[in-house]
Amino acid sequence: MMAALRRGLPVDQDRYGWEFKWDGVCAIAYVSGPGVRLISRNDKEMAGSYPELAVLADRVRGPAILDGEIVALRAGRPDFGRLQSGMHVRRPERRRLARSRRTSMRCCK
Repeated sequence: MMAALRRGLPVDQDRYGWEFKWDGVCAIAYVSGPGVRLISRNDKEMAGSYPELAVLADRVRGPAILDGEIVALRAGRPDFGRLQSGMHVRRPERRRLARSRRTSMRCCK
């Protein structure tokens, strides 16, 4: 994997593509009926780590598979440290995590 470097935009921007680095956790969300399954890129179940994403079941119409990145925002910017409090939690009953951080899922390209 290549490390990101901070640089200015190229002068000839029409020849380059770029996207914002979300700095989160990649996941695939399987939304079906009342439930949401979150699977990591290593094929591990993650729904217990991010109980706040259960709202996807209410917000997505019909069954769907979402390939994206889970991010926590602070002042409108990604804050990876806010995600760390739930990364290794596996019990869905730990709902207090949902109140202590605000996460969302952004689609990866």
